[in-house]
Amino acid sequence: MAEKRSGSLAAGAYCTVPSVILNRSSAADAVSGLPAAFCCLLSPVRNMKMKPQYQTRYELLHESYQKWLTGFTRHAVSWGVCHPNIYYFHNLTPGWVSFNGEKPEIAIVPQSLHRLIYGPDKRTTPPLDDDLIVNLCTSEHLLVHHPMLEGILLSECERLRQRSLANKLISLFRQFGGTELRLKLVWLCWLDLMTGNCLDDWTENLKRKSEKELEEWIINRQKQSAALTDLMDQYVLLAYRTTVDDKRT
Repeated sequence: MAEKRSGSLAAGAYCTVPSVILNRSSAADAVSGLPAAFCCLLSPVRNMKMKPQYQTRYELLHESYQKWLTGFTRHAVSWGVCHPNIYYFHNLTPGWVSFNGEKPEIAIVPQSLHRLIYGPDKRTTPPLDDDLIVNLCTSEHLLVHHPMLEGILLSECERLRQRSLANKLISLFRQFGGTELRLKLVWLCWLDLMTGNCLDDWTENLKRKSEKELEEWIINRQKQSAALTDLMDQYVLLAYRTTVDDKRT
């Protein structure tokens, strides 16, 4: 009979073990009553840290976004668009957002802002029932056409069925593109979503402001938190070239 081969060891399947492995078995393996090859293969597994069998949907979502953002950042740094220290600000974490004070929803958010709001030890671990309804459909188009944290923000709005808000944010970012104001708007929008603030500024008020008026609005927002001001100013310095290159977007 031909030897059975399979990608996994199903019932009745055969596993061909190289002779070099068989020859490495010790006398203790034979005494144990187990096949020598089995003991030899098992020994490295004993010391291996096993990955949990179940991975939550929000963990998969986090991994997907983080992989994209890290890859984008790597290219931006290699092209001289961003300073290498920007990697710290591009770490993401599972968190919560709320649209106009409605029920919070699981979202992937900037880790540095999450720590600023909730402290360094706060972690988001949604109940299993909430995790089962997490939508995994991210927007590849928005991620490709909007840089870095802006792309994550817009993709999360669309994933959470807030397409109208995403469209208004896109219009607002384009209106103030080519300046550091655009970068700061992204952080402040994240802040309002993560704290459940009213979104009237983002949907109605800011689009009517001139660049000077918007700058005054941002300064007033920054006065509310010295830590937030420091975070945003550091980010602008590290992403210096994007404020110039955005003019072509």
